[in-house]
Amino acid sequence: MKEKVDINKWGALAEDKSFVFIKLAVNRLLDGFFHFKKRKGEIVAGSATFFSILSFIPILLWMISLAGLLFETDMQAKEFVLGVVSDNFPQLAPWILKSISKIVTTQLSGQSGFSFINFLVLTYASLGVVTSLYFGLNTISKSESKGGFFIEDIRSLGTGLSLAVFMGCFLCLSHKGLMKNWLYTSSPAFNQGVDFILSYNILPALISLGFFTLYYQWSTPRGISLRDSFIGALSFVACFAIGKSCYWIYHLYTKDTMSASYGNFYTLIVATLWIYYLMSAFFFGASVACVRSGDLYKKKKAPSQSEMPSLPKDALSLVDKDVSKNKAA
Repeated sequence: MKEKVDINKWGALAEDKSFVFIKLAVNRLLDGFFHFKKRKGEIVAGSATFFSILSFIPILLWMISLAGLLFETDMQAKEFVLGVVSDNFPQLAPWILKSISKIVTTQLSGQSGFSFINFLVLTYASLGVVTSLYFGLNTISKSESKGGFFIEDIRSLGTGLSLAVFMGCFLCLSHKGLMKNWLYTSSPAFNQGVDFILSYNILPALISLGFFTLYYQWSTPRGISLRDSFIGALSFVACFAIGKSCYWIYHLYTKDTMSASYGNFYTLIVATLWIYYLMSAFFFGASVACVRSGDLYKKKKAPSQSEMPSLPKDALSLVDKDVSKNKAA
């Protein structure tokens, strides 16, 4: 009987703890959403989307060149680049994949050469992406720039380099064929564990959580705790996973409609919307990390005795006269 009572108490305690946890989590997400809307997060997300689209082709060319250095044959490098593009932009139109495949082949064969204009476009677009992210974090956190333009440029350069290193690691960890070549051993049991980790994208999720936890804490001028930055990073990674998992909704219900409206360019529209969603999720995670309830609403207090409105003396004298007349009657 005693064991049954203890189990009941444990169950009630677990229900109470889970209720409090869910309530706090939902309130934090709602506060972050309203903070995101109040600080115009969709506007800064649009700015970052523009520079991301502008830098897509130059970054693709540099990624092809780096892949040619990492892999032994051009065919392996080509498969890696096309796999990265298809994984991050699923269901691309065949003509787009064919065009990208031709670009990859030309770049790997060395026929394209070095273009100073492409380098300038890449530099400008990359600085635009980094600056828009940094400006967006300033806007979300309600912080002013400190240290002058020189310090701001150094800080932006540091965040840009760290973001570039992260993207390279993320793309490598997301490529299942490359990771299998690196991690497979002669042990079948170990290889099964590697297959499980790769099939559920555990490594990219972990590195994303760690990186964006530090990124939010270091890049946001307004000081936030490591716990708050982790909550923001978790929100961003969750939004990314949900968006990628729910792609089948678009493919099932809206693909035919968009194909009829935009023709062969429908995948470009979807890719733009996907980038905008990722940028919005990034700034939403920053909002969840930086939000304070006092930034959204002020708690109303009951008025004190001194704050209560007082009646004029003439009104009080009239009230006394009415009372005395009523008593005389």
